[in-house]
This record gives sequence, C-alpha cells and structure tokens, in this order.
Amino acid sequence: MGELRATREPLPSEREIARLHFGYVAGRSSFGAIKKLPSGRVRAWYVINGVRHTAGHTFPNKAQADEWLKDEWNRRRSGTWTDRRGRTTLRQFVDEVWWPTKVDLSLRTRELYEGLLKNWIYTEVKRPARPSLLLGDTPVMQITEDEIEQWYLACKGRNHAVACAKAYRLLSEIMIFADEKRAVIRNPVHIRGAGAENAPEREALTVDELVALSDAIEARYRAMILLATFGAMRWSESLALQRRDIYLDRKMVTLRRVIVEPDKGEKFVGPLKARDEKATRRVDLPDELVPVLEDHLKQFVGLQPTPGSSRTLTRGY
Repeated sequence: MGELRATREPLPSEREIARLHFGYVAGRSSFGAIKKLPSGRVRAWYVINGVRHTAGHTFPNKAQADEWLKDEWNRRRSGTWTDRRGRTTLRQFVDEVWWPTKVDLSLRTRELYEGLLKNWIYTEVKRPARPSLLLGDTPVMQITEDEIEQWYLACKGRNHAVACAKAYRLLSEIMIFADEKRAVIRNPVHIRGAGAENAPEREALTVDELVALSDAIEARYRAMILLATFGAMRWSESLALQRRDIYLDRKMVTLRRVIVEPDKGEKFVGPLKARDEKATRRVDLPDELVPVLEDHLKQFVGLQPTPGSSRTLTRGY
C-alpha cells in the first residue's frame, strides 16, 4: 500500500470570500454586478444576505462603477460599511435613475416634465405646526401616503386643475418606476381620480366667426386657418405643411412634420412623432375646401408640386 500523505486545501481567494459571504462577482477586481443601460450609463449593485444594494444612481462608465464596488468591498472588510438604503431623495432618484431611461422623449415633453418637477412636484408645501414638506428632498423610500395627500391638496389649492393633474400623473409614473426598481417598499401614490384632467370646455368659433376671421386675416394665411379648422390639425402641423403634402386630386393632405417651438432656443422642424421619424397622418378634405386650396396654390405656391421642393403652404418657398 502506498504511503498516506496529509493534504491541505488551498485558502479561498478574496473573490471567493466575496462570493460566499457578500454577494456575487461580476468582474475580476470587484464584487457585485455591473450592467450597461440603453442610455449608455452603467448601473452597479451587490447582494448581501439576499438584499440588493445599489449606489442610488448610475455611473457614466464601467471604471467608475467598478471603483464604487471596490470602495464598498473595502468598507465591508474594514468593518466601516453601513446600510445606506433609504437615503436617496426623490430628486436624486429622478435625476440619476429615472431621467436616464427617458431617452425617447420629444423636446416639448421633456420641457413639460422639467417644468412639472420644478414648479409643482418639488415646490415647498407649508404645514401648520410642522416643518414644511419638500418632496424632492425627502428620501424616496420614506415618502408616505399622508405626505402625498398633503402635497396633492396643496396643488389643488393653487387653482390650476390641469397642471395639478399632469403633475400627479408624472409623480405616479415616477413612483411606479421606483416600485419596479425596489427603491420603495410600497408605492404611496394612489389617490383615486387625482390624475384626471377636468379642464373647462373651450368655446368653439361659430361658422360666421370663422368666415369673418378668414376674411380679416392676411390672404396668405386664409387657407391655413380653414385647413386647421376642417382638418382638425394642430397649429404646429399647419405651419409645417409643404406643397408636396397637398393632393387636390385625391382630396387629402398628408402630415409628415411639425414646427417645434421650445421654451429655449430657436424653433425648428421636427417629425410628426418624436419616436417615429417616418410617421404620417392622412387628413381628408371636404369638397368645399378643395377650390379654396386650389386658388391658394395658384396665387402663392404653385399649382403643381416640384420634385424635391420643400416650399411651405404659407410662405411658398
């Protein structure tokens, strides 16, 4: 029989210790996991005792995410690590986690959201005998249903029902997203009917008033007024119409683009839908409008479309 020899198992490496005790390893130099998001930014996290821990924000590149994981690992080894869950404020969550996912918003929608956040969701709410409520500076995990109700009542008190409803819907969307990302224990935003817009019905022009308006306006814009009315077209769509969009023989107009007027900067021509640059919409014309458009094209634009031309309906060039 061969001689029995004592054997010694090799000591576990730091990576193995991290995997066994503190989480799982995604890279060679760090514990945890790293994922690149569609926006190009990087998210990092690690798991301890079945609980997922994140930085509360994303990183611009993998190197910075890796560095954060190394720092967390060193804190675990040195005994200085603390559970920092629940400290991320609503403002931080929006800026660092929610906004980076909104890569396909149109410019006007982005401006709308920025205005609602600044002027409605983040505004100070006075409370008698209690400190003022600032939702933006409140840890997102600690926002309660009572605080949401107080914020909503303050919004209603500003007597801007449409803006209040829009702000509530945006806040609800953000908190639903936070719930999906496990940034909150339970979504506190669920006031029945709070997101419904009850705007007063706008008074429409009578036929006589419409005719008077089209007669009073400069002749170049008369057809646009009638098109917008009988074609149910938005002002931005009417302004962006070009000669090649008009089909008199088929009694129709094809919408392909809009004029975008941002709050800051110069206006520009954009696609009909921000998420689909090839999107179009057909507008059928009433018989009475065809001769009006024909006269307009003869006088200002040109009766026949020119291949490759981008002449507008109102300016003729």
